[in-house]
Amino acid sequence: MTKQARSDLTKQARSNDNTYHADKSKGTGGNKRDSRSSQPSQGDILAIYEAVSQVYPDVRSQLLEPVRHDPVDVLVATILSQATNDTLSGRAFSELKSSFPDWESVLADDPCNVEAALACGGLQKQKTKKIRSALSKLKEDFGAITLEPLFDWPKERIMEYLTTLPGVGPKTAACVVVFGLGKPAFPVDTHILRIARRLGLAGEKQGAPSVQNMFEKLVPNEIKGPFHLMLIQHGREVCSARKPACPLCPLKHMCLYFKTNVHPDTLRESGEGTSPARDE
Repeated sequence: MTKQARSDLTKQARSNDNTYHADKSKGTGGNKRDSRSSQPSQGDILAIYEAVSQVYPDVRSQLLEPVRHDPVDVLVATILSQATNDTLSGRAFSELKSSFPDWESVLADDPCNVEAALACGGLQKQKTKKIRSALSKLKEDFGAITLEPLFDWPKERIMEYLTTLPGVGPKTAACVVVFGLGKPAFPVDTHILRIARRLGLAGEKQGAPSVQNMFEKLVPNEIKGPFHLMLIQHGREVCSARKPACPLCPLKHMCLYFKTNVHPDTLRESGEGTSPARDE
């Protein structure tokens, strides 16, 4: 995180903390959602969006121009991102693209050569099988390795089709929809799932597909892509799995994890220490 980004986070966190204490003095508590069993509203979601969009304005600017890449590239890149970090998956994707002139070559060549290209990202045998199987199905269905026909399909049909491809679940399908086809969708990865649970938007045992459905319903179409990217960046830089930087968080005034594990008022009332709860 850059010094400027950290400074912006600190300013936003202080501003939100002042709001929290002002609301508390009025008896509103700063966060009306104290129970994980309550259902989030669109107002809850938009409050989160407004807070993070002040901190990540570069991502917010993507509202002006929809993100769109080759949908097959997005499909393969997202499969490679499964069960690994962005650095390794990005390296594997770059190596794959530089080793083969096109996706037809990936399908036609010896699988061992594909595995060799993906070795830098790990899980190369499993991912080679998934990628080649998905490419094969595209060729079987459309006569070529393409997703171009999906541009004219309604979103529900697109999601239904994509999830029939080997290695493709709801998150991967949604990534293809929003970043490959330029249509509104809200993929939920491990970062967003963790943030949703900590904020109290989702239960601790609630899975990513269920949380994705919630965001799909509550997030307005025009901000789905940028909001998704903002929350991922927030999960990487602030709301990390092991050591979240709660004092810097612009969402701490509405965060159940913060109130339960970190907030000094809670600590004084409970007499407990500041050890964070186990992240799942």
